[in-house]
Amino acid sequence: MQILVGKTFGIGNAICAIPMIKALQTLGDVHLLIGNGPDDFGAYEVLKNVVSTDRIWMNSVALKAEFDVAIMAIPFDGRWRNGVHYSAKRVLDERTRPDPKTFGFGSWKKHEIEYQMENAYELGYKGSIPTTTFLHNTRLYYPKRVFIGTGYKKDAAGLWAVKHWGNENYIALIKLMLEDDRSAEPVMAGNPMDMVTAMAPISRGVSEDRLKVFTPNLRASMDLVASCGAYVGNDTGMMHVAAAHGVPTLAMFMMENALTKSRPWGDRNVVLRCHESIPPPEEVFKAYKEMRDGRASHDDGR
Repeated sequence: MQILVGKTFGIGNAICAIPMIKALQTLGDVHLLIGNGPDDFGAYEVLKNVVSTDRIWMNSVALKAEFDVAIMAIPFDGRWRNGVHYSAKRVLDERTRPDPKTFGFGSWKKHEIEYQMENAYELGYKGSIPTTTFLHNTRLYYPKRVFIGTGYKKDAAGLWAVKHWGNENYIALIKLMLEDDRSAEPVMAGNPMDMVTAMAPISRGVSEDRLKVFTPNLRASMDLVASCGAYVGNDTGMMHVAAAHGVPTLAMFMMENALTKSRPWGDRNVVLRCHESIPPPEEVFKAYKEMRDGRASHDDGR
C-alpha cells in the first residue's frame, strides 16, 4: 500500500505524528509531504529520523505517483487538495474539530497522538501505540543538566509574546536553581532569533558561568535536550523533543487550546496551565523541584 502523510509541519506536530507514521510503516510504503516554510524545516529534521529522506517531499509539485491513501495530519490547513497537489484513491483525516477559542483555526478535542492513531487503526493497524522516540545514536546523558525552553511564537497580530513566560521570570528561576543546587547545569539553545529575543538577555541577567548558551543547528539542539535530566520552559518544539524521549518535562502552556496537544507525557511530567494567570518564578521552581524529586502529581493536560 502506498501511503502519503501530509501537513506535518512544525516540530511539535511532527513528533505527535511519529507513532502514527511508525504504525503506518507496518502497513505499506509511507511518504511524507511537508511545505517549505520555517516550521516545515523543523518538521523535516524530525521526520528524516523516522523515514528515509528520499520519502520526504518538501514541494508537492514533485509528487507524481498516485497513492492508495492520503492522510492529512493537520486537518485545518486547506492548502493541499487531492487531484491538485497530490493524487490519492482515498483521503483520510479531512475532519475538522473547531474550537471557538482558536479564532477560526482548528484544534483537537482529543490529544493529538490519539487523534492521529485513528487513521492507522482505520487502515488495519492492530498493534499498540508506537513510541515517540525518533533520535538515534543519542547516548550522552547529563542528569544535572536542565534545558531551559524559552521559545517565542508570533500571534495573529504579529506579536512575540505568545507562549513566552518572560525573560525576567527565567532569570529569577535560573538563579533559584543555581542557589538550590551548586551542581545544577542550566542550558539554553536556539537559533539567532532566540539568542536576540531571549537567551542573550537572560544570560546577562543571570551573570553566572554555569548557565550555558548554545546556538547549534536544529539536530544538535535536539540531541542536547534529549541528553538532559529535565526540561523546564514554554510549550516549544524542544519541549516535545524532551517529552518524546522520556526527559522529565515541566511545560508552561500559555494558550488554553494548546493543552489539547500536550502529549506525549510520561509519569514524571508536569503541565502548568498558565492561560488564566502567569505563575511567578517561585511557583515554577517549586513545581520543578517536585518533578525532579519524583513528588509531582501527574498532569497530562486533559
